[in-house]
Amino acid sequence: MMAQWYFVEKGKPVGPMSEAELIQAATEGRLGPIDLIFKEGSERWVPAGDLSFVSEVLQVAAKDYDVLPQWIILKRKLPSEGVGYIQSGPFSSKEVRDKLQSGDIEYDDYVWKDGNEKWSKIAKTREFNPEYEETRIERLSSSQYPEIPSVQEEIPGKKLLENVLRARLPEADISPTKPQIDISNAETADFEPIQPEHLEASDSLESKEERRKEDKGKDSFRSAEALNSPEKEAFLRERRQRNPVKQTKEKQKNGAPVVVKKENFTDEAKARLFELLPSLPVGVFLTLTSLSLLVAGAWLIYSSFPDRDTMSAHQGENRPEARDVGKSVGPDSSPKMSPPLSAKKSMLPQAVESKKIQEKSTADKEEPPSLKMGKESPKKEEESLSAVKATTPKVWPRVVPTQLKIRSMDWKDSKKARIVFLTNGSHHFPISLVLQAKAGKIVGSPSYWRRLYLKAKPGEERSLMLSSLRLKEGTYQIDAEIDKVNTSTRIFVGSKTSQFLTDLEKYRKKISYSHQREKKRLFSAAEKIIYLGNEFNRRAPALMSQKKEFREFYQDWSKKLSNVGISELNIQAKTASNYLYPEEWMNLKEYRNGLLREGRVLYKQSGISPTNENFSEYRRILAQLTKTSQSIKGLTLW
Repeated sequence: MMAQWYFVEKGKPVGPMSEAELIQAATEGRLGPIDLIFKEGSERWVPAGDLSFVSEVLQVAAKDYDVLPQWIILKRKLPSEGVGYIQSGPFSSKEVRDKLQSGDIEYDDYVWKDGNEKWSKIAKTREFNPEYEETRIERLSSSQYPEIPSVQEEIPGKKLLENVLRARLPEADISPTKPQIDISNAETADFEPIQPEHLEASDSLESKEERRKEDKGKDSFRSAEALNSPEKEAFLRERRQRNPVKQTKEKQKNGAPVVVKKENFTDEAKARLFELLPSLPVGVFLTLTSLSLLVAGAWLIYSSFPDRDTMSAHQGENRPEARDVGKSVGPDSSPKMSPPLSAKKSMLPQAVESKKIQEKSTADKEEPPSLKMGKESPKKEEESLSAVKATTPKVWPRVVPTQLKIRSMDWKDSKKARIVFLTNGSHHFPISLVLQAKAGKIVGSPSYWRRLYLKAKPGEERSLMLSSLRLKEGTYQIDAEIDKVNTSTRIFVGSKTSQFLTDLEKYRKKISYSHQREKKRLFSAAEKIIYLGNEFNRRAPALMSQKKEFREFYQDWSKKLSNVGISELNIQAKTASNYLYPEEWMNLKEYRNGLLREGRVLYKQSGISPTNENFSEYRRILAQLTKTSQSIKGLTLW
């Protein structure tokens, strides 16, 4: 029995195959020395270079690297032949070098081999660059690797410290007596010895001893237990007697005596306050400070309000009617004293009645404007009514569109250029449009696809400004629809100069490999969906009456269909321009989702005998998908 072999190619296992087929894959370059190989019955995958019969073939293939036909040449046409390139090959590396020496091709022409992402100039290809004369095998053999340094043992800490010199530190003088100053070498020293008479009172030993006693006394009564102790009172009494004025000894500074201000009661109060404050806990101190600030702020806010008399006077000025009613009560309008509360309650009905009488008398005195104007008043009333009617919003009728046209306006001005949509329908119907550019029709981008909705107010122009879209140079197609009325047109952005045609040709060549790869994946995804769709159409009618069998079949089928093109079929409107054929991918996604939706509907109807009507929508989607698959074969950049 022949052994069955498998190997990994581009991340996927390939096989089973015999040893001869495995050797053939190594000879063709599909299998490398580090690619993994698996044999049926073994426990693990191993690199191909570890097998003797494969490694021998790989060594021979490496020697024949220069004679292996693998390069495709894209040669520029001569000016007499027109614009474009001529494709030829495959050629080996030796043949490409011979063509360069003979002048059949130039370094500005392009080459490509399997594994490259794009076409590259011969001058920029490492295999044919004159700066690299060594072949791949020679470079591998002459490769030098850095030497790994030897590991040294760690030296103990005691041994490291044997040769370390320690600096001799001066001994600290901690005696409380007067320090002895050595001035024997004063003549050679770089400083002037300090004389005791030059020390200030604050620097003398006596003052230092006194401060030490004071600090000790402060520490003794700063605690909460010693706030009212006799030691504290004795200390404060002795301090006030000994040092009533806070000053230092007078000294001569620039020939003038030092003037020191005597302490008054305020200074002493401040000193006592700062002595007592540190003894308070931090939380208590912060609480007292915040409370004082809060009280001060509340007082400022309260003081900004007006008093009661000012408010009553202000309210009285704003109510002239109430003042007039008060004057008209009774025959005498002279001011009187206000009655008590019971009298006020009894006077309320009288005041209301008098107010009604005054309003009636005022109405009798004033003649209505309609009586003064006579016959002219009805005309003015009619004019006012017509003005009110004119301000009523206009009701626009709902007109169903039957026509839709597309026009380009101000095309020569890039800032004002716009696309205008003309229709006889009212503003109630929005316009849905798709602006797209096929692969190979624009420069600098694989494609362009965008869906837009145009809404307008009554009487406004429905237009689309090109400056807001930032379109690249090339040909675009517009598909517009308004309430089932469709139209389409093509526009060209930019200018059709010879430079544009040259740039477009170069960009087509740049994306030619990506075009072939995406076209292949698109067609493969469509064929897989069609295969699964036909399988469901063939088996579902017979299994729908059997719930268990149909459930197992449906779950497996829906899982396989959902995993088809799982990366490309996740296309969205935001990422559509990253594809060369966004419209085809989106249509394929819609067909796949339609089959899944209809399959779910039929799954819910399991247990009944199906009819052709149950599969009508499913088969319609499958027929459209088959037509789309046939159109994918004709996709091209030119």
